[in-house]
Amino acid sequence: MANINIRVDDDLKKQSFAVIERFGMTPSQAFKMFLTQIAHTNTIPLSLDYQNINYEANPTTMQVIEDYRKNKKYDVWRQQS
Repeated sequence: MANINIRVDDDLKKQSFAVIERFGMTPSQAFKMFLTQIAHTNTIPLSLDYQNINYEANPTTMQVIEDYRKNKKYDVWRQQS
């Protein structure tokens, strides 16, 4: 077993944990489910194709996407789609 520690904004934590709890899960269960889906499908179970969506992503999201693209992992992800 491994521990994973992440830092998130307080509002993001409150909002997301409330949704997770409405589904009857703990945040730990939800995160494990997310990681399991990534491992089983070899992709991220979210739409990261923000260019085809009619909304503007917030600056934090854009920075994460750009950082991800600069990393070699982006090339692997792109080949999988």
